[in-house]
Amino acid sequence: MHKSNINKKEIKLSLNFNLRFPNQIKQTTIFAIIYNGRKQIKISIGYKISPLFWDNKMQMPKVISEINENEIEKLKEITEKIIEIKFAFSKYFLYICTYHIIPNENDIRDLLTRCLTKNKIKMANNGVENVKREKKATKALIKALELYPNLNSIVKESTLKTYGYDLISFKKYCEEINRDSIRMLSENEINNYEIYLRKNGNSEHKIRSSMRIIRILINNVICKHPYFKNYGIKKVNIDLPKDIKSIDLKVELTEDEIDSIKNCYELTPKQCEFRDLFLLQIYSGQRASDLHNLFDSTKHTLIDDYICFTSRKEGVRGKVKRTKEVLEILERYKEGFRHIDINKEKLSMYISNGIKLVAKKSNLNRIIEYTDNKKQIQRKPLYEVISSHFGRHTFITKKIREGIPVDTLKYLTAHKDTQALTKYYIHLNLKDEINQIENCKNQIGLVSVDRRNINNNNELIKEVKEALYCLGASLDEIVDINDYHKLNEMLYIDYHNKYQEMGCNMAYIKDLYLSEETTSLKDKRDLISKVIEEVKRKK
Repeated sequence: MHKSNINKKEIKLSLNFNLRFPNQIKQTTIFAIIYNGRKQIKISIGYKISPLFWDNKMQMPKVISEINENEIEKLKEITEKIIEIKFAFSKYFLYICTYHIIPNENDIRDLLTRCLTKNKIKMANNGVENVKREKKATKALIKALELYPNLNSIVKESTLKTYGYDLISFKKYCEEINRDSIRMLSENEINNYEIYLRKNGNSEHKIRSSMRIIRILINNVICKHPYFKNYGIKKVNIDLPKDIKSIDLKVELTEDEIDSIKNCYELTPKQCEFRDLFLLQIYSGQRASDLHNLFDSTKHTLIDDYICFTSRKEGVRGKVKRTKEVLEILERYKEGFRHIDINKEKLSMYISNGIKLVAKKSNLNRIIEYTDNKKQIQRKPLYEVISSHFGRHTFITKKIREGIPVDTLKYLTAHKDTQALTKYYIHLNLKDEINQIENCKNQIGLVSVDRRNINNNNELIKEVKEALYCLGASLDEIVDINDYHKLNEMLYIDYHNKYQEMGCNMAYIKDLYLSEETTSLKDKRDLISKVIEEVKRKK
């Protein structure tokens, strides 16, 4: 028991160590209990012990004969922790006596907490020095991002990853100014962060994105979640910069430019891998994040001449035709890549950085004019602005020019719908659009059917082709196929979802596919006619 006469008041402080359940056989929690007058402060020291090994009088562990080495080590550890707490308590008591300070509950709790977290206890003339490290803004934001899905169940995994990348900029900012305090999550400090981003030449879109995630995490997580109850952070009212977006660079590479890249021989082995991945995008139209699916047989299936897989971004099926160019690249890397990790996060950005030097060595000097995010007209050589997406742009534009309908193209490029294709990728000129109209007229004539003469298998094949065309198939896909069963399978498997989305009667297409071995020619003809009528009616 310690006693001290401070300001003519007797202050009684005592420290005891008690077991939670001293009479049970099983292990039980050890508590440090400090009595401050009539108040009792009770905190677990983080250890359990069997009452058999506890000396109640000495309030310390004891060793008995029936004990193994592991238990002895644990008792030593508990003893050391108790001695550490007793020593810190004695220093605190000496301090309040020396400087005539009345102890308070917060100081005592802080004393015990710091002992249990193994922080050093120091004394200062103006009170107990709070050497507990101040909470960091970066760690608070990272923890808030981790908790955010619990408060917003509809947030996507890809969105969380983007938020994580935005927080890297804030961490870098803290490192440069050599400060990382929880007090930086205030309006004035965040405004200083915006000034920093602007001075470092970040785009308005980047600044807006970085500021927005910090505002979300502060207002929607740190100020609401119980985890941050004692952080003392208030909601912030931050005006985000206007989201001035640049006009997307929609550059289709010409055949000569593609050949220049393909035939460039002044490349390092790593640059060759960048080149081949970019060419694969041109030949397949896939996102960089889905290229790994083409090389890994466990992540795709083969149906006829198509590689089928599920895209990472939208979780929809994508298809790549196994053309000569595609097969050459797949064969080249069947043993894997030596210099590039194709499963890497942000592979698109990685390829974009690598392909620029490849394009420069390939003499892609065509001047590209575009509008930047400050609405300024810029003119730069192609090798400076080229990116991974140019390959996908090139594939899609070429396919549209060849006459493949957008509704069909979405299956090849793993899009959920045609909105993104129409808005961001398709950039045909006026001549292309006129050719599209003329091609459409010619294609309709090629697959039209004379129903007065539909009494043989050839005419039936033409009728299935008309059904496929009505559903969005291109002439390139169907003109050379003269196998009724293959066309019928195409109709049911490849355009099943399209048919269903249009609200058509699924029974017609289902019966046509499932009954192909037993249905008569007349029955088949009737079913196909109904499919065509349904599609035309729904259109």
